[in-house]
Amino acid sequence: MHLVEDAPCLEHSAARYGVEAAREALAEAKAAGSRVTCGDLGLVVGTGMGEATSLDRARASTPTDKRMFETADLIADALGLSGPVLSTSNACAASAYAVGLALDILAAGEASAVLVTGAEAYSRVALAAFNRMLALDPAGARPFELERAGTLFGEGAGALVLEPESSSATALGSLITADFSCDADHITAPEQAGVQIRRILQTVVGQAAPRAAVPHATGTQLNDELEAAILHEVAGEDLPWLSIKDTIGHAGGASGILGIIAALAMLEAGERPEHGPHGPWLDTASTHLGERTTAVGPVVVSAYAFGGNNASLVIGGAA
Repeated sequence: MHLVEDAPCLEHSAARYGVEAAREALAEAKAAGSRVTCGDLGLVVGTGMGEATSLDRARASTPTDKRMFETADLIADALGLSGPVLSTSNACAASAYAVGLALDILAAGEASAVLVTGAEAYSRVALAAFNRMLALDPAGARPFELERAGTLFGEGAGALVLEPESSSATALGSLITADFSCDADHITAPEQAGVQIRRILQTVVGQAAPRAAVPHATGTQLNDELEAAILHEVAGEDLPWLSIKDTIGHAGGASGILGIIAALAMLEAGERPEHGPHGPWLDTASTHLGERTTAVGPVVVSAYAFGGNNASLVIGGAA
């Protein structure tokens, strides 16, 4: 790992991804009739490693003052935002938690709309750390497969504009309900009984009756087995699942919002695409994966992270 040279073009790559995604989201919102302006737009950015290249240099003993929240600062500056700017960096649940913070901002009347962005860049430090934990799969991310051996990193960004129901814009979808918890049990492993994961999943499923799921599904041994069992138990045997990490890799702090975007795409298309690779899968997952499935209705999206940070949200279609 330490023999890989730094590439100048990677500087601030998480922010570059975030800015591009944010501009696309704002353009789509305005095309849909949103009257939001940068002067009253809040921003919440979820990122696990922030500007990874700068942080990698810092850990290699080169002095730097770069921090995770710099990603949010750079995005706000590039877009000329003057509303509240926040950053969440609780690992791979960061952008899902960012959605929760955005709801708080709207409820408190601190902004008329909030831009939520999840952004993550490839990090040599994170890759080396996962390698030491034996949590990387050399064959690629294979969520819920019996032969899975770990995850595989991806990078990128996603962005959404959240507005109150009173907005005049034509919405892509709606956030029906969300709940959050923390295992407070282990720095990297999920709590074995999954008490807090089960609790929030029961809450959101009970409130919204989802018709499909986008699980966190990292491809790691512990996460997949625990998540599959709880999702199977709480949501039933007929709910189709879709994991996107086999396609785009594990995008860290951006993975939650990318899961939400996948849910919105399913709702718009009226179906769940075929899940791949093609098994064999865990017993508790086998009936939920496979061929293309008609799935019109709310979608539950989950994101879990180191430190036991858990988030589950249910996304509905446009009214």
